[in-house]
Amino acid sequence: MDDLTKIKGVGGVTLEKLETNGLNSFMAIATSSPTEISTICGLSENKARAIIKACREQVSLGFETARSYATKRDKVNKIGTGCSDFDAVLNGGFESSTVTEVYGRTAAGKCVEKNTKIFIDGELIPIKDLWNDTTKKKFDDGEICNCSSNVISWSDVNNKFEKETATSLYREKVKTIYKIETEKGRILKLTGNHKLPTFDCGIDWKKTSQFNTGDFIRIPKMNYTESNKLDRTDAYFIGLFVAEGTGNPVSISNENPKTIEFIKNYIKINDNYEPTIRKDKRNNVKVVLIRNKTRDRILKDLANTNSATKFIPTEIMLASESIKLSFMEGYLDGDGYSNKTNKMSMCTKSKRLSIQLNYILNMLQLETTTKIKTVKDYGDFYNISIVGNGNNEKISTSIKKCNNAKCSVYGYPNTILKYLRRQLNRLSKNDKRGIKTFFKTSAYNYITNKYDLIRIYQLIVVYLHSK
Repeated sequence: MDDLTKIKGVGGVTLEKLETNGLNSFMAIATSSPTEISTICGLSENKARAIIKACREQVSLGFETARSYATKRDKVNKIGTGCSDFDAVLNGGFESSTVTEVYGRTAAGKCVEKNTKIFIDGELIPIKDLWNDTTKKKFDDGEICNCSSNVISWSDVNNKFEKETATSLYREKVKTIYKIETEKGRILKLTGNHKLPTFDCGIDWKKTSQFNTGDFIRIPKMNYTESNKLDRTDAYFIGLFVAEGTGNPVSISNENPKTIEFIKNYIKINDNYEPTIRKDKRNNVKVVLIRNKTRDRILKDLANTNSATKFIPTEIMLASESIKLSFMEGYLDGDGYSNKTNKMSMCTKSKRLSIQLNYILNMLQLETTTKIKTVKDYGDFYNISIVGNGNNEKISTSIKKCNNAKCSVYGYPNTILKYLRRQLNRLSKNDKRGIKTFFKTSAYNYITNKYDLIRIYQLIVVYLHSK
């Protein structure tokens, strides 16, 4: 490791920031960009350039002729890996006289506790349920088995969720499982090597073992979606059925005249018949009987469920935010109520449904808590409450998004806002004008409409690199 304090402008604080980010040699800094050094150390770009220039004077980057390089290449041999398919990708294997690093991009491999639920093919299931004993074999310090499930993962490169096919599943025993609990009550159980997205003088991924109390974890504000034929009225109707429907006979019960009128008109418009409506034994409750035409078109397997087996269809789980909102509006109009603390709540006997409801509400940036109540002769019931500021009144036909009181109006902690302001203030007037022009429909709109500030930061970096 080189003595970086020899470089003018590199003091104790700057040195610590460089080493923390793996820049502990003249060569590492000499081959970095001014923007990268500026972001890591919190320096102006002019100072960053001066540090890079000084480091380049300490090392010999060197040049050689193409003829000399070609002669060296003639002596390179290929070393097979033992896997013919992998050798084909590498055009024969690893090259001799070369250091080759093999890695998986962020989210290519995860190290989570076996009961962690993951989103697979539109369903939330414990990762341990994917294990296949029939194909397992020894691998490194653990075991590996075949897998062919579609996994949703976040891509920092494309700034969105993407669907990937998982080909293998690896497991091993570890001495320590880390438990991370957020101030909103979310719990993550991970191995020390598992990386999480964070914000520490810039956007970065950090190992779980390196986290400290008070560190931030980045959570994307967008969801993975797939297009389907459902519209908002379809989603609302499905929400009502999941809340108040039954499969024997296939019907929906409700006491609100407006809701009954909606169900009747929805069926009449979409399925060309007027459903039979009968009065229930309960006061003011009416039952709308649903025929096979509606069942086959929209309800499908839902029509065979009861209170303990209810679920949310995959089309809803993978739908856009507006479709999810409409589904929740229907569900809350059927099964929502205001509890003793004036929080919007819902109750279900289906464990699968309770997990899915929590997931959808979290995707809509609503925080939830779940309490299990055991009733003699009836089993467990799952009470889900929407918590946080802004939910002090009953939510009926609309869902209000909660903001953390400790956050700014942008939805980010003030620590992050201060950092971004410092970065923006360091830009010259020409750079600010260039960003406004270059990203007329993206970054500028983010700034003026108070949208995702992390995205602004990313766009600024892209802009400065493009100059």
